[in-house]
Amino acid sequence: MPWFSVLFQLTTKAYKMNTHTIETVTFKLASGVSRADFLNTVPVSTDFIKSRTGFISRRLSCSDDGTWVEQIEWASLGDAKSAAEALMQNQSLIPFMQCIDGPSAVMRHSQLEVSIS
Repeated sequence: MPWFSVLFQLTTKAYKMNTHTIETVTFKLASGVSRADFLNTVPVSTDFIKSRTGFISRRLSCSDDGTWVEQIEWASLGDAKSAAEALMQNQSLIPFMQCIDGPSAVMRHSQLEVSIS
């Protein structure tokens, strides 16, 4: 077996995390909302997300075509779902949610298999 295959297998085993959930949301901004407008609402959403049980990390990026990608790592799928339900009830997050074009938003959950940082 080539050395790189052995190294990959060892690295994969060392970093395997079967219980964490990655929540990925892709979306576009609502009509008339600028990148700056949206980014001004992000700190409040970050504070909310960081306060939720099971939060591990969050990444928010934007592609050249204006598609935003949010990835949040949660300790479990239950934590992710609980946070999503609470987010919809939180009045302080209305400005954040209004910046997002709802029909464009797609949420997926996946099981984290390998994490290297």
